[in-house]
Amino acid sequence: MKLPTLPRFIPDGWKTLKETPLAVVYGDRDNLKAIAYKGKSKKPVWHYRFLKKEDMDKRINELFERCEYWEGMKQKRKIERKKEIEDLRVGDILYSSWGYEQTNIDFYQVVEKKGQTFKIRPIAERRDNMYSHGMACDVKPVRDKFIGEAIARRSLSGRHGYEHLFKTTDEASHYKSWYA
Repeated sequence: MKLPTLPRFIPDGWKTLKETPLAVVYGDRDNLKAIAYKGKSKKPVWHYRFLKKEDMDKRINELFERCEYWEGMKQKRKIERKKEIEDLRVGDILYSSWGYEQTNIDFYQVVEKKGQTFKIRPIAERRDNMYSHGMACDVKPVRDKFIGEAIARRSLSGRHGYEHLFKTTDEASHYKSWYA
């Protein structure tokens, strides 16, 4: 069952003080009150009564500056992610570092690329420089020594923020630790 959505709260008599596709501020300039919403959200970013008109104007301008900055950062990151995929070549080695109270390293090799989609296969690791406590070492990838089936990906970023893939080289060492 879908619950009904409530409209934005806008007190009676308040007018739109400033509006862009990124945010909107409603308020009452005479009583120095305002409420701000970002995007299409129903929950206000802030809802204040100000002591001075200058404070209200400053707060409104800061909101729009932050929204524009954030939108610019999202666009910049989108372009960077697209470029990361365009720069990817068959034979490139990628790694993922993950773990809780330990550091696991998984290596992958790009085996196929078509447009924005690429396939990777897990590859073996070579232990190097074992640490004295015996629960950590440095590992390096072993090119062309496949240990699993191909996985199709469209992004170097993993689902839900984990398993992000990074480019590496054959000779780069990566710290790995575990508990007995």
